[in-house]
Amino acid sequence: MPVRSMHERLPAERYDLIVIGSGAAGLSSALSAAQQGLNVCVLEVSEYIGGTSAWSGGWMWIPQNHMSCDSYVPLDFLPPVEPGEYGKLYEIRTYQPTLNGLAPTIEKWREAVPVREQYSHLTCAMYSLDGPTRFMQIWPYESASARAEARGKSVADGNWRPAGGPAFLRPEMKSTLAIPMAFSPLK
Repeated sequence: MPVRSMHERLPAERYDLIVIGSGAAGLSSALSAAQQGLNVCVLEVSEYIGGTSAWSGGWMWIPQNHMSCDSYVPLDFLPPVEPGEYGKLYEIRTYQPTLNGLAPTIEKWREAVPVREQYSHLTCAMYSLDGPTRFMQIWPYESASARAEARGKSVADGNWRPAGGPAFLRPEMKSTLAIPMAFSPLK
């Protein structure tokens, strides 16, 4: 299978698999999927490709750290993620559902997302395949103030968070604000 530079790659109309993290596991997954004919997008938060393997330097590699790769499956009722310009800032929110809370969380989202998207577009919502159960969502915004305004208005209007949804999520939540790099398929 030929490998091309990211600068030579043309944006796809849709991706079959999105791999979060370019470490050994992420790139192995991406390569395997690409060899099977899937259209793959690898997203890396660091400016360097390689994740934990890039940091190992031939010494000790410690998986499940802040640089580890995670595998996710998008929610089946959402459209595929398509490359494009959606915002200058992306919020990546990750929750851990309570025991047996993933399925009810997905159903609450199925009902609530169409109304919530009246305030801002949802790029993707997905759940983890490995490690502890996690529920992740990615929202694009024009700015941090646009994010605060959309989130605040949707909550004030009673249209967000999904009714009863927080009962199925642990209170710990991780929110990351990310700026897409020039070669990112999502801008």
